[in-house]
Amino acid sequence: MKKQCMFLALLVMLSAGMLSGQPVVVQAWHVADNGGGRSNAAGGFVLQASIGQANVAAMSGTGATLESGYIPGSRSGGGTSGVIVQSVRGGWNMVSVPAQVNDFHVTTLYPSAVSSAFDYAAGYQPQTILQAGVGYWLKFASDSAASISGTSVVKETVAVASGWNLIGTPSYPVPTGEIVPVGTSVNSNFFGYNGGYQIADTLEAGLAYWVRVTAAGQLILPTGSVLIPPGAAQKKTAGLNLSGVNTLTFHPSHGEGITLYYTFRPPAENPIQLADLPPMPPDGGTEIRFATNRLLESASPSDDRIIPLVLSSVSYPLKISWKNREPGVAGLLAVGGKNVRLTGSGDFTISGPGAELKLILPRENGAQLPTVFGLDQNYPNPFNPATTIRYQLPSDSRVTLRVYDLLGRVVQTLAEGVQEAGYKQLSWNASNFASGLYFYRLEAASVSDHSKTFTEVKKMLLIR
Repeated sequence: MKKQCMFLALLVMLSAGMLSGQPVVVQAWHVADNGGGRSNAAGGFVLQASIGQANVAAMSGTGATLESGYIPGSRSGGGTSGVIVQSVRGGWNMVSVPAQVNDFHVTTLYPSAVSSAFDYAAGYQPQTILQAGVGYWLKFASDSAASISGTSVVKETVAVASGWNLIGTPSYPVPTGEIVPVGTSVNSNFFGYNGGYQIADTLEAGLAYWVRVTAAGQLILPTGSVLIPPGAAQKKTAGLNLSGVNTLTFHPSHGEGITLYYTFRPPAENPIQLADLPPMPPDGGTEIRFATNRLLESASPSDDRIIPLVLSSVSYPLKISWKNREPGVAGLLAVGGKNVRLTGSGDFTISGPGAELKLILPRENGAQLPTVFGLDQNYPNPFNPATTIRYQLPSDSRVTLRVYDLLGRVVQTLAEGVQEAGYKQLSWNASNFASGLYFYRLEAASVSDHSKTFTEVKKMLLIR
């Protein structure tokens, strides 16, 4: 009872501002918000630390009544008082408060910020006062540094809700493999941000990170020297196994490279639910991802896959490089009207915006080069207004693919020139054409063997 009274007295002093003067070096400290509740002690106080997050029911205990609203959380101090210098880049950053400070106002901690701070709870919400253990988006006009004075934090207990969470960090790096979920499981990689999302294997002090969990609970973020409390279930953090997987990396003129992955391996090796990416950054934040909102895409066993890419606030010129690590198979990157075959490794540069990007993954049973020429029936058919035409080339060939009307007049040329061997597909958008029957004709001749030629015509019906 005596220890409890001393603890309550300390919290009264904290809430009254009696300990908000010059920094004090302490041997160790521990703050527990016990649910962010209200004490019924004499001369009571309201604790506003909100280390935790929404809970379903009120809690009560000896000597105090806790209001509904927070899962208990804690911070443990390492006894070091000083200044943490935090580097930020021009544009959007994901940040957190890595120390115990006297003033959590955004304007005090980050005076050079040019935006509100946004946390995440089923959407971005602006905040003027930051909280421990919570991550925020903040925008800066240029590269700079923020100096944060406070006492170091060597362990953080972060409350998380089911789904995606933007979490903060302690004062020291935390390897993601040492993070312990309590009452929940992690089912994503941890993602940081530096001009685009990147998978993180270590959480750095002062930054913020995305993580997805299966249910409301807590994450204990120790720094290696802190013991995990007894009874905290140690569950292995789930994540993608990206070793040996093909990569597609985008290098904007500003910011770090953004890497996406694709594979022809069975999806069981990388369950697709683990490939989901966090929510998009706020407006103006750079991001490149598959339109499926996944980091990894895989080929289908039965059909070709066409996956558009989403580019947001990208700075040009944009260099695109790839590494194909699965021998015998290759994807295609459609850039506007041109297909780049992703064999071996290589790169090219796009000078400016405007080109639509799509990743094309040939079906698994057709990943090897075709042995004969072929022209497939368009799909869908009938169509309105667009349809896809697929064909195959057993060797590098000179190709002409044209669309004709009923009178035999050429209405559009879809392809003309030399193409590499492989499985091909093109889309015809007939928005400017009248309903009716059309024909498409493929003519192909091998570049290496002039005796190998191919011609075929098929019908298609446009119904508007």
